[in-house]
Amino acid sequence: MGTGLISTISDADTLERAAAIIRDGGVVAVPTETFYGLAADWRSESATARIFEIKGRPATMNLPLVAASLEQVAALVGPLDARSARAAKAFWPGPLSLVLPATPSRRATPGHTSNQQPATSNRTIAVRVPSHDFVRALCERAGTLLTSTSANKTGEPPAETAEQVAASLGELVDMIIDGGRTPGGKPSTIADLRGATPMLLRDGAVAWNRVLESLK
Repeated sequence: MGTGLISTISDADTLERAAAIIRDGGVVAVPTETFYGLAADWRSESATARIFEIKGRPATMNLPLVAASLEQVAALVGPLDARSARAAKAFWPGPLSLVLPATPSRRATPGHTSNQQPATSNRTIAVRVPSHDFVRALCERAGTLLTSTSANKTGEPPAETAEQVAASLGELVDMIIDGGRTPGGKPSTIADLRGATPMLLRDGAVAWNRVLESLK
């Protein structure tokens, strides 16, 4: 399990090799617009369970997701409600994760992305379309939404370089994509805009007042 192979983002075959690993149920560390993250197929119970094991992450914590585009979100999760759609239009691609329902009626239900509980009508996911070109391309090439939890052991600082990922996770992952130092700073903002009162679940890179302004 895992090779710790580091591949440069500019190498011609990096994208295809990373997508093949994802399709085979593997885990790849990738740069994002904030920190390095762990990417796996959101539909694979074995792959998502492995991420919990790699990180030492409590099973009660959700795994955030990333997508290639709003169209991919609509195809694999379902259409956004009106408020979420306005926020997505304003901030995607970018570091705003939106909470959406993941009900059994949807065409794809994540394996371990929602507290590892059986599918029920109140299950949710948090998803964003990132502003990092490689991550969007990987979602597109792999044909699926990807997990995007930080590429570090739980409790450690998030990794800003491929070398930091290698030092923390070693050969626990199948591939590390070296895209240089990431911007760091705050993680993605997580918001639930579906109810009567918009809720901020995690303060992050997109200021909450800007999210609220986009809903008007």
